[in-house]
Amino acid sequence: LRFAYELPNGTLGTSFDGVLGEIYSSLLRAWNGEIELCGGSMGGYNTFHYAIKSKYKIVAADVLCPCCNMEYELYCNANHLFRSYFEAVMEDTEDFAAYVRDNSPVNMADKLPKIPYRFAVGLKDMTLVVSQHSDLMIERMLAAGHDVTRMDYPEVAHCNLPHADRSFAERPLPRSPDG
Repeated sequence: LRFAYELPNGTLGTSFDGVLGEIYSSLLRAWNGEIELCGGSMGGYNTFHYAIKSKYKIVAADVLCPCCNMEYELYCNANHLFRSYFEAVMEDTEDFAAYVRDNSPVNMADKLPKIPYRFAVGLKDMTLVVSQHSDLMIERMLAAGHDVTRMDYPEVAHCNLPHADRSFAERPLPRSPDG
């Protein structure tokens, strides 16, 4: 997606990345260069990836019922909605199994930045099996020395925290030691 836009300072650009860069720059000035991440389900998957690859200072992350184990979804849950994701990716890589393995957050715990992570886990999640996603990810993160807090929601299914519990994402996370 490419389009023209005018930045507040009057300069002209032509890329979507330029727009995002300007937005990030404005927000980073307001936040003193620090970013807290939050994402649920595939947004949780992206939270882990962004924490590793970001050029910005990530200081904490909240995840809600995150997708953490793509290998499980591929090999044990073939009729799942992730099938279309896998089919799309298959065209972009020569070693599909390695791609899935290397991009599954459960296999990336040692690469994640040492910041506080907070998991909200819906114990009635039928979309992403808790033992194969949140439980396994938390276990591997703790083994890698991460600061992880887990909050269980016994009556919650996939990513549907009741309104009263949504303060989960609004409560400040503890800062990383250098943040």
